[in-house]
Amino acid sequence: MATLHELNINCFDTFPELETRRLRLRQVTLSDVPAIFKMRSEGRNFQYTTKLPHKSIEEAEVLVSSMIDGYSNKQMLPWALETKDTQEFVGAFGLLNIDQSSSKAELGGELNLSHWGRQFATEACQMIAEYAFDRMNLHRLYAQVNPDNRSVVYYLEKFGFEKEAHHKDFAFVKGSYWDLAVYALINPAH
Repeated sequence: MATLHELNINCFDTFPELETRRLRLRQVTLSDVPAIFKMRSEGRNFQYTTKLPHKSIEEAEVLVSSMIDGYSNKQMLPWALETKDTQEFVGAFGLLNIDQSSSKAELGGELNLSHWGRQFATEACQMIAEYAFDRMNLHRLYAQVNPDNRSVVYYLEKFGFEKEAHHKDFAFVKGSYWDLAVYALINPAH
C-alpha cells in the first residue's frame, strides 16, 4: 500500500527566493508587468503553446495578478527569473496547479526570446525541481507540452521526466488540432 507524501505547506509562509549560479528566482510582482508584457507580446514565444501573444499591458496585469492570487491561495509558486549580475528579467517559471491532496504540481514557464539558448531554463527548472522535491516534499512533477516543441521535450527527458501520455488532437488552437504530451518525474526520495 502506498503512503501519501504530505506537502510541506510551510513553504507558503514566506515566498521562497532561490539562486542558481547565474540566476535569482524571486516572487513575481506587479513591477514585472512591463517585462512580462514584452515577453508575452513576442509571437515566437507562442509557436508551440495554446496561448496567444498579449496585445495590451492590461493582459499582463491580469496575468501577474492571477499569479499573485495563485500564490496567496497556495495553488502556485510563480518565480520571476533575473540575472544575478544585472538583475535583468529573463523569464517566469513556476509550480502551477499545486494539488496538496495528491502532492503534485505542474512545472511550467517561459523565457524572454532574447535569452533563448543560454541554458537559463535548464538552471531554473533544475533548481525548482530540487526545491519541489527536497523542501516541499512533492511526490510528482509533471509538464504538459506540445510534442512538436522538440527543445522542451529534449530538456524534460534530460531532467529524467518520462513521457506518460500523448493525447491526439487534444485542443483546437490557431486553426488546427494540436496534440498534447504529458511528462512526469517522481520524487527520487519517495
